[in-house]
Amino acid sequence: MSSYPNPFGALGLPERPDLTDEQVRAAWRQIAAVTHPDRADGGDLARYTAASAAYAELRTPWGRSEAYADLADRPDG
Repeated sequence: MSSYPNPFGALGLPERPDLTDEQVRAAWRQIAAVTHPDRADGGDLARYTAASAAYAELRTPWGRSEAYADLADRPDG
C-alpha cells in the first residue's frame, strides 16, 4: 500500500507503470532542487518530504507497478 495517496502526482508524473528509472529520478531531482530545506530560502519541507517518499516508492520498476496497482484499486480510481 502506498504511503501517500498518489506518489505519481507527488512527482508530477503521469500515472503509468512503464515510466523509466531516468524519468522518475529526473522528476525527483527537479523538485528536490527547489524544495530542499537547506536552500537559502528555506525550501519547502512538506513538499520535499512527499517527493522523497514518492521517489523511494517509484524508483524501481516493481515499485512503480505496485503503486500503479494500488491506484487502480482505489474506490474512485
